[in-house]
Amino acid sequence: MVDWAPFPKEGDKVLFVFGGGILDGELLKQIRFLDNELSAYEFHPVKELDGLLIERLARRVKAAAGARELGETVYLEHGQTAPAEWQRPRTSVDGRGQGGTFAEAGPESPGRRLDWKSMATDLRSRHDVSMDKATAYHDALGDHFAAHAETSPYNAYTDRPAMLRLAGDVSGVRILDVGCGAGHHAAELAARGARVIGIEGSATLLRHAYARVNGQAGLLLHDLEEPLGFAGDASFDGVVCALVYEHIRNRVQLLGEIRRVLRPGGWLLVSTTHPTADWRHFGGSYFSHDWRDLPIGDSELSIHYQRLSLETFLGELLAAGFVLEQLIEPRPTADLREIDEAAYDRLHQVPSFLAVKLRRP
Repeated sequence: MVDWAPFPKEGDKVLFVFGGGILDGELLKQIRFLDNELSAYEFHPVKELDGLLIERLARRVKAAAGARELGETVYLEHGQTAPAEWQRPRTSVDGRGQGGTFAEAGPESPGRRLDWKSMATDLRSRHDVSMDKATAYHDALGDHFAAHAETSPYNAYTDRPAMLRLAGDVSGVRILDVGCGAGHHAAELAARGARVIGIEGSATLLRHAYARVNGQAGLLLHDLEEPLGFAGDASFDGVVCALVYEHIRNRVQLLGEIRRVLRPGGWLLVSTTHPTADWRHFGGSYFSHDWRDLPIGDSELSIHYQRLSLETFLGELLAAGFVLEQLIEPRPTADLREIDEAAYDRLHQVPSFLAVKLRRP
């Protein structure tokens, strides 16, 4: 982040905030200060800065944190966004474009280029922004899901192929993967040319995602029950929300934030458990909105989510201002028949998931 601070008495000043990388436990142990150099130091999440710093400093640090997450260089004046003419493509000083080319983008320029390899793809050691254990897949559950999703008839052969088909051609498209899990969708989208940022509330899953995307997507540990403060308005061309919607409690806020960060004309993909699958499994009323714990196989693990009727699921999305373009009930790809014919036949007879593509007007 670069901030120009004109000061008549002392002369103009230019302030820079640089990303210092990730400090893991071992690096923290190596920090040593001279006597009386510092009395104390602490680490705080960005959302607490307003209560810790004076206003102009808080603005600058928050702008720098947001720029780092999105892989942008941000130019400010007195801690405020600089005039639009400053936000032009800029290349590195050696003229070869090394380090990437950065430019602001709005609805008129959906092809913004970002330096994804140098952005913050590292796992953040910020446990204070992870999601509640009743919502996200932490620890053993996260490890189990990461392995399961790799080859599962439900994830690998049904939901994931369906969502990728709905996304279509994503070359050069800026995509936010909300609840990116172990990074399976993010890796696939990046491999197809998309510029992806994945956010996930489980540090366990994000470790798996970090290994899977191999630097080809940006990753951020982020509580999905909190606003998407790291992203500016109209920052993305598309948003993917695969099998996470039913786990979120504050869905109204999440949808409002997704609509904010999507450019006009951008698309939103959402997949969820099929309402009739839950009805068949749990029984009771089809219209129940109970929160349930679904055991996983023979293990002691379970996933926690809310049952949603079709009316509720679509009603929430439409009420948030999105327009429905396509609705599908995903069935497994033909490849599954070669591996597990019984699962292939079962998932072609009984619906398991529901997926929709919506558009932001």
